Amino acid sequence: MCDLTIRLVGHWRSLGLASCSKLRSIEIEIYFRYDEKPQDVPAYSLAGAGMLSQAPRTLRHVTIRLNYLPRVTTLNNRRMLRLQEFDKVITYDRFPDMKEVNLCILLDRYLEADRKYDWQHVVVGVQKALPNLHARGLLKVIKQSAFG
Repeated sequence: MCDLTIRLVGHWRSLGLASCSKLRSIEIEIYFRYDEKPQDVPAYSLAGAGMLSQAPRTLRHVTIRLNYLPRVTTLNNRRMLRLQEFDKVITYDRFPDMKEVNLCILLDRYLEADRKYDWQHVVVGVQKALPNLHARGLLKVIKQSAFG
């Protein structure tokens, strides 16, 4: 089994994921940064979705970690996050043996402290952003803790 953890830094195209013919699982880390404006950087999901578009058909488990999600509305933000790209790439035709897609979310401390915040809104936001994965029963939304 070939496992690979990827930090979205550097040139992902040079990883050559297609050549890892026994790749079964992959973890993709996405970090939200306060010092970047949405127009200053490409959408955060593009590199991860691009990597998955090169992954072999043997892939069965995908974990996407959203670190320090600033707002629930960010989940459907097509300029900043563009989470929908994962829904376009992780298809039955591309990955017929896919077992699960875990979306692990670590909330920004200000969002978590907000009295209006409700975890169920996060789950619904993810399901709306990734309707095909949700409909196929592959999507699991997991709340991460900053303290393990």
